Amino acid sequence: MTFKKINEYTVQCVIAVTEIDQMGYELNDLYTNKEAASNFMRSIMEKGEEAGFQLNKNLQEIQVVLLQDGQLVLRFTEVGPDYHVNQMIENALEAYKAVETIGKERLEEIIKLPHKEKLKAFQEMMAKYKGMAESFLQDTESYEEDKTLEKTETEKKEKKFMFQFSDLSHLEMLCKTVALKVPSHLYKDSKQYYLLVDFSDTEDTIVDSFVVQALDFTAKIEKNKLVMAYVQEHAKNMIEDEAIEILKKI
Repeated sequence: MTFKKINEYTVQCVIAVTEIDQMGYELNDLYTNKEAASNFMRSIMEKGEEAGFQLNKNLQEIQVVLLQDGQLVLRFTEVGPDYHVNQMIENALEAYKAVETIGKERLEEIIKLPHKEKLKAFQEMMAKYKGMAESFLQDTESYEEDKTLEKTETEKKEKKFMFQFSDLSHLEMLCKTVALKVPSHLYKDSKQYYLLVDFSDTEDTIVDSFVVQALDFTAKIEKNKLVMAYVQEHAKNMIEDEAIEILKKI
């Protein structure tokens, strides 16, 4: 288990799955058991404290990624007192955009539907226009390929990721540090930048390396197809293709 300070607010921990086993946790339990996941995260934060990193000073934003080489990357970000105010404002703006996109009349129709129809209509609406927010465990599971489901050859090869940045300069620096040529596209929505990358023909070790480097540049990682589809449909397309190559030259 290794800890690394990314910047003033962020600490990153990398732990092998074998170490997780030695701590008395099963990886599958962390997917399905919230209490086990909570205890595991608490143990990691305590070990970080012992290593000299302040992880309990303020509330933490935590991002978790399971690499395909069997390592778990956890990123803890300290949040300031205005964080939750900003989050509420952003959520309000998202809600406003959702109402504009879906339409007030349609929302009022859904409210009046019977319970089962209402739930079905709401789920269909969210899937079409926005996608559902993922929890810690769902984020982790969405990165790891679900080995229990049968997949077509195309699905097995498909490896698409979205990297979210609030600072374009961080994305530019990432692109300048990687020696990689893959299909990539850049989108912008509000003050957020989204780099969509297709790693379908790329070795897993190279994908893992890119993911770790992206985390170093404070990226948030998304692999949910619904969320990616929403960004592609509603965000502004800034660079249609070869975004990494173009940003590398800026």
